[in-house]
Amino acid sequence: VACEKSATLIDVAEKVAHINSVGDRISFLQKDCRNLKAHEDMPHKADVLVLECLDTALLAEGILHYLQHLRGKFTAEHAAIIPAAGVVKGMLVEMRSGEIH
Repeated sequence: VACEKSATLIDVAEKVAHINSVGDRISFLQKDCRNLKAHEDMPHKADVLVLECLDTALLAEGILHYLQHLRGKFTAEHAAIIPAAGVVKGMLVEMRSGEIH
């Protein structure tokens, strides 16, 4: 199952899957993954969970919130999660002295 809110991205994903001869093995759902319904949208638990909601701050797009919702309920017990880890080597931070309370 491939789940994505954007109709444009789902359309592209379907085309890419068909070009690569795997379109018949993937169900494409245009919805927020937090609205997935176990058994209805996913009759079987996934062996692999791929999360692409990463940005330059690693966790800023709420990846932990998505992971908490999907893990276990929609994944098999020993499912591979991609990415499995991440490292932030440095991050720019701005603090304006007038904003300190």
